[in-house]
Amino acid sequence: MKHHHLAHLLDFQPGLLIGTQIERGQLLGRVGKTGTQYAHCHYEGTLIKPKKWTQYVDGISKDEVLKIYFDVRLYIDKENQIPCRYDTYGGYDFLDPIIDKSGKTIGFHPGVDINNGIGDADIGNPVMSPVDGEIAYIGRLEGGWGNHIWIEEKEGHWSDEAMDWALDHKLIESRKNPNQTVSWGEQVVFARRLAQKVKQWSIEP
Repeated sequence: MKHHHLAHLLDFQPGLLIGTQIERGQLLGRVGKTGTQYAHCHYEGTLIKPKKWTQYVDGISKDEVLKIYFDVRLYIDKENQIPCRYDTYGGYDFLDPIIDKSGKTIGFHPGVDINNGIGDADIGNPVMSPVDGEIAYIGRLEGGWGNHIWIEEKEGHWSDEAMDWALDHKLIESRKNPNQTVSWGEQVVFARRLAQKVKQWSIEP
C-alpha cells in the first residue's frame, strides 16, 4: 500500500492522530522549516510501508530509490494548492542528485521540495493531504525531518464494467485483476488519457 510523507511542518492541525481517516485536500498543518534551514514542504511517497518512519536515501543508487519510492508529482494540484501553495519545486526535484560539500553525489532525492516565494516566505501556508487515506505516523521534531506526517493511501478497486469500457477504448493496456487496487496516481493517468480521447472524439467527423 502506498504511503505519502510530508515533512518540515511548522505544526499539525489539532485533533490529528494515528489512525485518523482523512480526505484529499483536508488540512494537515502549516509549512515550516523544522529540521531544515529554509521553509518548504518536502513531499515523497513510498510504494509500501517504510521500514522506518525516519528513513532516507543516503548511499543508495537511483535504481534502488525507484524500487522504494514513486513520483508524487501526479498527486500535486497547483490550482487547488494540494498539498500546499507553490511557485516552484524550489529545492530538490524527484531523483535530483544530492551533492555533499565536497561535490560528491551521496544519493538521489526521493521526493520534491515545494516552495512558495523566496526564503521563508511560505511559512504558515496550509499543508493539505494529497490523498484519501489514514494517518500512519506523526513525528515531532525528529532530526532532519522535523515535524512530519505519513499517510497510508486508500485505494479503490476495478469493477468489471469499468475495466471492459477502459479496455475497449484503449485507456488501459491489459485486463486488471478485479481485486487489484487502483491508486490515485493511476486514476490521474486514466483521466488524462480519457481527456485526450474526448478531445479526439470531438474533432472526428
